[in-house]
Amino acid sequence: NTTLISVCKLDTYNAFVCYSDCGNSSYGTSNVLSVSGTDVAGNTPYVYKSGASYNNSVIKTDTNKAVVSFVTNTTGESCYLSVSTATITSGLCGTFYTGSIGVLSTCLIATGKVLVCFDIENQSLAIVETVNTNMSSRTPPVYLDFSTPSYATYMSVSNIDTNRAICVYHDGYNVNKDNAIILNYDTYTVKPEKKFVI
Repeated sequence: NTTLISVCKLDTYNAFVCYSDCGNSSYGTSNVLSVSGTDVAGNTPYVYKSGASYNNSVIKTDTNKAVVSFVTNTTGESCYLSVSTATITSGLCGTFYTGSIGVLSTCLIATGKVLVCFDIENQSLAIVETVNTNMSSRTPPVYLDFSTPSYATYMSVSNIDTNRAICVYHDGYNVNKDNAIILNYDTYTVKPEKKFVI
């Protein structure tokens, strides 16, 4: 009984899935899926957030390493996960935003760097996170407001080349337009490069 699912590839034979477990108070839960031919088998589930976890977005950051970003009732958080077929362990989950968040999406932009795009009330924001075992240890966050006013109901972000990513989102505030924006980033900051209507 799961919802708000996200999955990434670990290696040739394994994928990593993160989800809200509706049968366990919507706790943030993960599992390694082993693939053999046309068969898929789950392993032992691991709870990375002992509390409600919504809009989970997981990405592989290195060999046997992943970061999952998610929304609670009052925060946006990210958690560093070390993954093998038999064992999943996590560092501390760190807060990248305090307040109510709607949708979010993440992508790996460089070794040890994750770009998080997310929507709050009337704004769409982006932030660069540094990956480490204690995701709560970071410099004070620097947000880019790339769409105000905005009410994004769907959002997806992907790296496109060195120092650039593209975020596509559906803006319910502005006559239900589908927008795309190219984002230019460096170590700690994000800047808008070009925005257009799809």
